[in-house]
Amino acid sequence: MKVRSFRVLKNSTLIALALIAVLIETGCVSVNIGGGKTEKSIGVAYTAPSAGFQIIKNERADLAWNNGSTGSTIAYQSTCGDTNDASLDSIAEDLFNGFEDSKDIRSERIPFDGREALRREIEGKVDGVVTQVQAIIYKKNNCSFILTFVTLSKSLVADNSRKAAINGDVSEFERFASSFKAP
Repeated sequence: MKVRSFRVLKNSTLIALALIAVLIETGCVSVNIGGGKTEKSIGVAYTAPSAGFQIIKNERADLAWNNGSTGSTIAYQSTCGDTNDASLDSIAEDLFNGFEDSKDIRSERIPFDGREALRREIEGKVDGVVTQVQAIIYKKNNCSFILTFVTLSKSLVADNSRKAAINGDVSEFERFASSFKAP
């Protein structure tokens, strides 16, 4: 049973990494249509996730962290410069475009870092795996920012200790997001 759990965990980690790459790639498309020069934001402040999260390489994200024991990923992406003036809803639609059988869990406007942000949480299938994603999308000083939390759907997790670990990951994302400040 432990070997199977490890395989599921290993596969879920790989799926989470692939999903974050897909999400960030589609996010880039939504904000880079303007055709001009874009760059990453400089001077972003945040408290890095802890509690088992390790930094991972991701060419599209400014920074990304993965919890190897749960497969959860926290990341942020910024795009600054000559970008189109896509609405927050449009950016979110592009971000979640690759999901099959998706359902909205939450969609609301919230104050975030001195601006209005769109907070969306969806559940859907990516490559046949039910995945849950939370995103906070906002614009500040000619930049767009997308903060994401990606994990397996809690409905797929039968083990209560694993559910508790994923809940801890959600708390880490909330802590990360509440500390996030764009210049």
